[in-house]
Amino acid sequence: MHGYSRPRPRPLIFFATPSRRKADAQCLQPSRNSRTQRRRQPDPMVEGTHVTRTRGTVLGSTRVGVLGGLAVALVVLVAAAALIGAYPLSPGDIVQALARRLAGAPPRGQIDTVLFEVRLPRVFAAVIVGAALAAAGAAYQSLFRNPLVSPDILGVSTGAGLGAVIGIFLSLPVAGIQFAAFIMGLATVGLVYSIASVVHGREPLLVLVLAGVVVGALAGAAISS
Repeated sequence: MHGYSRPRPRPLIFFATPSRRKADAQCLQPSRNSRTQRRRQPDPMVEGTHVTRTRGTVLGSTRVGVLGGLAVALVVLVAAAALIGAYPLSPGDIVQALARRLAGAPPRGQIDTVLFEVRLPRVFAAVIVGAALAAAGAAYQSLFRNPLVSPDILGVSTGAGLGAVIGIFLSLPVAGIQFAAFIMGLATVGLVYSIASVVHGREPLLVLVLAGVVVGALAGAAISS
């Protein structure tokens, strides 16, 4: 009894030994690596935004290039239309005629007459009419979301033709015939929209197209009669 000695309890260690720290570091290393990998993963939203911006920049530069090329082609065609004809003109003749017109000098010879009274009015009229047709086509394509639409869908062409026929029948002057055609075209579009707004419970775009076809057929029949 007297020779037996109780073993002392080992004191609690509240600090980490070097070996313990090394083991903890090895255990925590995979989680730290996974966190690092998670942080390094690209955000799909950020990547998508970057791709969208890049595509928008490329499309914008492409549109600017196309518009610039078309503008240059328009200028070249206008100059060619002013030069080519039954009465040939040289670039020097055109420059001299424009200089005289800007300086207020009286016209000289047939060059000024051919250029300012025959060719340039026709060329500018063709440019204005072409721009109007292009704007009308773009409006129709954006309205129907279809690149193959035409003014016949809403009956504008046949309505304007009916107005022109009425103007001719009434022996109106040229300006009166054009005004009658314009008014009848607008009236046809208004009638088509009125018919489409009355019909409910159907696809609005389909109703609009069908109403335009019907009104256009009626206007065509009136022209034929």
